[in-house]
Amino acid sequence: MTAQKEQNLGRLKRPRRERLQGLAALAKSTSMVPPYWPEFIHRLSPTDHGPAKSVEELHLEYVKMVECQTNSKEQLDLAKCKRSFSLHLSLFSRKCNIRYATGPIRGYFVWLQPLRRRGQYEAATKSPPMVKYINQKRGHCLFATRPYEKGELIVQYKGEIISEQEYEKRLKMHEEEGISYRFIHLGKNRVLDGTRDTNGCMLSLEENPAAAANNSRTSPNAKLILCKDNNNNLWLKALTGISKGYEIKWWYGDTRKGLEGFMYE
Repeated sequence: MTAQKEQNLGRLKRPRRERLQGLAALAKSTSMVPPYWPEFIHRLSPTDHGPAKSVEELHLEYVKMVECQTNSKEQLDLAKCKRSFSLHLSLFSRKCNIRYATGPIRGYFVWLQPLRRRGQYEAATKSPPMVKYINQKRGHCLFATRPYEKGELIVQYKGEIISEQEYEKRLKMHEEEGISYRFIHLGKNRVLDGTRDTNGCMLSLEENPAAAANNSRTSPNAKLILCKDNNNNLWLKALTGISKGYEIKWWYGDTRKGLEGFMYE
């Protein structure tokens, strides 16, 4: 037997390497449902209007939703497996008779409902933005740890509700001791002290990250609102789409009019 034939037989005897490894191989099975799949398909509604949504676009929205719900690396890896997502989306579209567009943009004729307000509260609590010290001039700033869509809640502005008289006392005390203060006038003899919680204990910026958001009158990407369905708590809401790693800023001038300066929702 020649050396060339022995070399060819050696190649044939080698075991074939599995292309899919780890979680990707597990996600190939139809029995493994992607994480938070029922929550995602609940947001999909068939439609006959508008352009079709591509699989890539829907998969991106799905991964964003999972990132808001969990920090588990295993679940995030499963959610990022496009093969498993495409397979389950195809099964769901057949079951619900969702039309598939073949061109010019291939995709499904579906409408993706935005996250409900209750889901936004939970998502914002699980993945709050990050406080980072920049320099002595700018001080601390607030940065997004995940993408935010327009109208999505970012983080709650915590604090203690006090009267105007107590506000005058604390303001004088902070100025004498050289402590930075964070007061927001809500009107009707009510002021929010962002340096203390509801029990009167001091709050750090890590405990109240919304207080680190800087002022921007010309290019704010967030706004402070009062939420009726959240015990009238203050929340920062995205005015535009905010990418991961971008600084979150809002215009402080909105608070000068008291309650009239807020979006009351």
